[in-house]
Amino acid sequence: MAEGFHKSRLPSFSDDEIKYIRGSADFLGLNYYTTFYTKDRIPPPIGEPSSEKDTNVINYQDPNWPTGSLHDFKSVPWGFRKVFNYVKKNYGDPEILITENGFPDLEEINDVGSVSYYNDHLNTLLDAIEVDGVNVTMYTTWSLMDNFEWTAGYTARFGLHHVDFENPDLKRTPKASARYFKELMKTKTLWKSVTL
Repeated sequence: MAEGFHKSRLPSFSDDEIKYIRGSADFLGLNYYTTFYTKDRIPPPIGEPSSEKDTNVINYQDPNWPTGSLHDFKSVPWGFRKVFNYVKKNYGDPEILITENGFPDLEEINDVGSVSYYNDHLNTLLDAIEVDGVNVTMYTTWSLMDNFEWTAGYTARFGLHHVDFENPDLKRTPKASARYFKELMKTKTLWKSVTL
């Protein structure tokens, strides 16, 4: 309404539709990378419709949070835990499958920032499960190999394996993060802190 539209661009659900779909999901698939603070956008923006304007908030992050190769990808493990607890409290404690979680490190092979990110986030996830009782049953990293990212092309390297995009054979090399996960799978033990 604040943009001058007489009604929302999003369709509304009828009461019957709400009753029909309530509780019908088998699980919640969650992609988590980072956390943002938000504050009201005053005055609300007017102009071309966009998802940013639809939210009517300003997103921001603490500049002191550890940053990856993309400026708004910061390591915020406590935000990871808060998301799970928010879902548990507000959506009836569904089964949560973490379908994507990763960090675009500045280093191509020795991605210590990614190792630290994964270790910190997995420790926080373990606390969320064991202390808070959240129902997380699956965890998947993003991604197995460096790939094409929609907003950053080949410059953001999320993979556990480095891909040399200049090499016609696309040579792949395991990164420090791949070795971290190999050790994690072998020992089934998270580190208290990262020392490589």
